[in-house]
Amino acid sequence: MVSIIDHPLINSFLFYPRPLRVEDFPSLPQGSLHTILVNGSDRISAYWYRPLPDRPTMLFFHGNGEVITGYLDDFHRAVELVGANFAVVDYRGYGLSQGRPSLSAILEDAHAAWAYFTGELGLQAGQIILMGRSLGSIPALELASSQGRNCRGVIIESGIAGFSRWIETMAPMLGGIGLDFPALKQAFQESLDHEAKIKKITRPLLILHTELDQIVPSGNARDLYAWADPSRTTLKIFPRGDHNTIFFINAGEYFQIIGDFIQRLND
Repeated sequence: MVSIIDHPLINSFLFYPRPLRVEDFPSLPQGSLHTILVNGSDRISAYWYRPLPDRPTMLFFHGNGEVITGYLDDFHRAVELVGANFAVVDYRGYGLSQGRPSLSAILEDAHAAWAYFTGELGLQAGQIILMGRSLGSIPALELASSQGRNCRGVIIESGIAGFSRWIETMAPMLGGIGLDFPALKQAFQESLDHEAKIKKITRPLLILHTELDQIVPSGNARDLYAWADPSRTTLKIFPRGDHNTIFFINAGEYFQIIGDFIQRLND
């Protein structure tokens, strides 16, 4: 049975997938393209850049209009320079991945990716740093609060605290097409309760955001920080940049903070 949170209208607002061809991927000497089976049917893609075999791997979940190759120009190299390998996953419907994206599907994709990296590829949980950007905060928080709770650390960038305000804003439209609005709110609460999930995280947590983010306002970062264990959590809100330029505008400081966080994980 399809969950109400996976209604086509909701998917159309949240997901902007675009395809890739195999030839779109760069030939990185230490990089490899992987295929992961999800639910015995669809296959999703992941890329693992591993120039530092003895260092942890950042398992990265990207935003809703992004694909793997967008992180193989310079982001992967910046992660290497601060002491980690880099793995990035395309959700169903994105890049080379089969199927259609939905909120339920990206949670399943996250669990499949975790199982693949810790199973077929043999990484220990403590060798993985989970990172989610924007929409990718959903699968990252899902893993950090469940299957991946023994990871090395967690980084949330431009993350989503919850959908309650968004659902209320969408109420007239959703009700107008006959959706059961109370049931929808309940389903979001059950599947995407980020307050409950972040309270389950026992590993070090870094939250990054920009004050000028108009897509996912910075209040989301402050909510996540308020819910987290303060003894394990660091919050940085950059004064410059917006949702889509946080990395480009703040690149030096952005990776200095991530590098310091990774160093603390290694101490």
